[in-house]
Amino acid sequence: MSDDLPNPALLPAGLREADRPPEPLFTPSTKAEVGHGETLTRPQPADTVGADLARQLEERTLAVYRAGAERAEALSAQVWMAQRRNTEANRAAETPPPPAARCATPR
Repeated sequence: MSDDLPNPALLPAGLREADRPPEPLFTPSTKAEVGHGETLTRPQPADTVGADLARQLEERTLAVYRAGAERAEALSAQVWMAQRRNTEANRAAETPPPPAARCATPR
């Protein structure tokens, strides 16, 4: 088996492109000389910067990702609620007053 990440065997069956995996995956890469980034195998970061630093980089990268994902999810919920309140307010503003209120003459 290759050390390339992500390993399709580790992903749940039925996962499609853009689906969120149950746990974040650490997929190290580096800038290529030309073109796009180059995906690294699992041992390559340790070979380059040492095992201890590679482990720290993975842990910190996943911690930053998790914190960002939690914040994004919270903001998404807030945006959804704001949109819902806005839609309800717009509907209320568009609703004409009942007939008795339209016919009443101020005195």
